[in-house]
Amino acid sequence: MNPALPVFPALHHACFPIAAVVLYRADRNVLLLAYCKYSGATMNILFDHVLKENGSSLTEQVYNAVLAGIRNQEWREGEKLPSYNELVAASGVSRSVFQSVFRRLEEEGFVVSVRAKGVFVKEGAQSRRPIVGRAAVILGVESTPESLAVGGSTDVFGPLDLYNLQADAGKAGYVISLHHVNREGGISPNLTDGQGEALKGIVSMVPAGCLAKCGALPAPVVYLGVEDDFSHPRVSADICQATRMLTEHLIELGHTKIAFLARPDWHDRLFEKAWRGYTQALSGINEEPDEALLHFLRMGRPLDIKHLKHFLETFSDYTALVCTTFALSQRVVEVCDLLEIGIPEDLSIVSLQHALMRPDCESGAGFTSVTYWWEELFAACFAAFDAGSRYPHIASMDFYPKVLRHESTARLGDLPGA
Repeated sequence: MNPALPVFPALHHACFPIAAVVLYRADRNVLLLAYCKYSGATMNILFDHVLKENGSSLTEQVYNAVLAGIRNQEWREGEKLPSYNELVAASGVSRSVFQSVFRRLEEEGFVVSVRAKGVFVKEGAQSRRPIVGRAAVILGVESTPESLAVGGSTDVFGPLDLYNLQADAGKAGYVISLHHVNREGGISPNLTDGQGEALKGIVSMVPAGCLAKCGALPAPVVYLGVEDDFSHPRVSADICQATRMLTEHLIELGHTKIAFLARPDWHDRLFEKAWRGYTQALSGINEEPDEALLHFLRMGRPLDIKHLKHFLETFSDYTALVCTTFALSQRVVEVCDLLEIGIPEDLSIVSLQHALMRPDCESGAGFTSVTYWWEELFAACFAAFDAGSRYPHIASMDFYPKVLRHESTARLGDLPGA
């Protein structure tokens, strides 16, 4: 046999149309993925891709070859892949190899197996990355296992979109495991126990000082939505710009009496950034912030029903309110309901964190707020696993917000009696 010829005995007389075949050249330990089309008595090779992976297993080579075909759109999204029988007959590679390859591709979200129909390229497969490892997400401190299903929250971004987290991570090539810091100062579940994929990095929603008590960590850490001098590299947000955007949005609706309300335990630096954005927006209409309002905020009173009632009564001449967190926004709505203050008829509300106006209401009834796409935030965290080691001087990557408008705000001139 001519050693220059690939070993695929069935190919020269194959008489069935197939989308592609995988060819193994034993003499060079090379795989060729040949995209073939049956035309009359000949096979026209329209595409070939050579992978030179000395020392890699046959299964790994077949995996890389098929994945390359998907990425190069030799099989398009929704298209059916060749059957096992077709691939085995055309390549001489065993059925078990293809079964292992397709099983891995399905686990990684590139293909989907439909019973009695075959294997199809999954939607979004062309842009999806292969799994590179696992990212551990530390949601909070002293959480219970049940609370992991609800998700964590950050001072900057608010509640984590846990529902879509696994899918968003998969697009970047990561699987996610969820953890919390327990009362004993350890991390539960253990970062390294019982996990299939190698741990590549840790996304922490708790500050570095808290993690330091947990001892040495087995992977690089990136802090998400955490604001302090010791937690870096971190993915954060431009809070000044976010507050300015929301205040300017209210001004565009005709409001000039705009209040600002922050939780007393909100990080001092976040407060200063938000207050600066608020005052910058007011300066655009030649308004100065109310010194009485700033004094109230500096007193650090707990924002329970009693003190929120006092706040709303003291500043009752204000027609709009900027809240810093989703929980604070919802608490204000509860007190407004008790006081029969209509929203937005009497008071328009905006929030620096996206949330529903009332937790039990329809999903569309949200605050006008700024929001950040969690897919982008986690993609930045994953990129920082490597960037942190290459560029240790990077302390923070700040994301710009986008405004989501809901019925919690109204144009002042459109309101009754305005």
